[in-house]
Amino acid sequence: MNKIIETLTNNDKFALFTHVSPDGDALGSIFSLALVLESLGKIADVYISGEAPKRLKFMADHYGKEYFTSLPEQKKEYSCCIAVDSGDIARLGIYKEMFEASENTVNIDHHVSNIGYAKENLVYPEASSTGEVLFDIYEKMNIKWTQEIASLVYGSVASDTGSFCFSNTTPKTHAIAGMLIENGADYVFYNKKLFVTNTKSALKAQSYVIDNMKYYFDGKVALVTVDDKVLNKIGATKEDTEGLIDILKSVEDVEIGILLKQVDKNTKVSVRTNFYIDAVKLCSKFGGGGHLRAAGCTLQNTSVKKAKCVILKALEEFF
Repeated sequence: MNKIIETLTNNDKFALFTHVSPDGDALGSIFSLALVLESLGKIADVYISGEAPKRLKFMADHYGKEYFTSLPEQKKEYSCCIAVDSGDIARLGIYKEMFEASENTVNIDHHVSNIGYAKENLVYPEASSTGEVLFDIYEKMNIKWTQEIASLVYGSVASDTGSFCFSNTTPKTHAIAGMLIENGADYVFYNKKLFVTNTKSALKAQSYVIDNMKYYFDGKVALVTVDDKVLNKIGATKEDTEGLIDILKSVEDVEIGILLKQVDKNTKVSVRTNFYIDAVKLCSKFGGGGHLRAAGCTLQNTSVKKAKCVILKALEEFF
């Protein structure tokens, strides 16, 4: 960590990146880091593949500054490039080559599958979130906490712990949340936006999952498939499918919840487990990764129908 802090202190112009389809941890991490660096008099440009998801737009609003959603038209010189919450360099999407081209790269993450793809790597798989890793960095740097920074880090931690309900929540996680609240985090607003508020179309997607999930392996696996035809029929978008996986794993006696989602010609597989099955072990069979209880992978050029057969076959060794 000291080496990372030296890098943050000794450089002046940063490019910050996170993974495609950013979640609350990714956005809270990248935006809070940008604000911290700017508070130290640095330049910190934020790059995100596309706009922040609609349901998380409030985090971008809390950041309150411009961020980039495409590659720069002209080459920009940065003294350091930092990737946050991206377990694999490929997950940087359109910014992968831009990151690789930098001589000074930093990787800050908490995914157990992260093998360390930067010049400097700070990966804490035991941390609940990348926000938790950054909290430790900020504290060691003695930063001045603002409501914006504290709220964004709180959003990171709360998002990746499912409002402190997931098994990655530790006593330290709760302690950090308390310190963030003491430092001004708007936790009521963030909890409402992250876990209570729904769009009408998102509710339609949730209703579809409840009505169409199927059970396998004596009810220990709950699975649902979603493709473009379904989304068009119910009047929902791909963004509305975020969080649906948690409905599947919430069913009594279900150990694994699996959501198969069409993304162009590919199928994105999201896996959540409850107690005894390693989600990474399943997803790594298909080049994916993540955490013990939450992982994912993508089956290239595979329909959701075929992907369902492939995944169910792979599950046989677990039961």
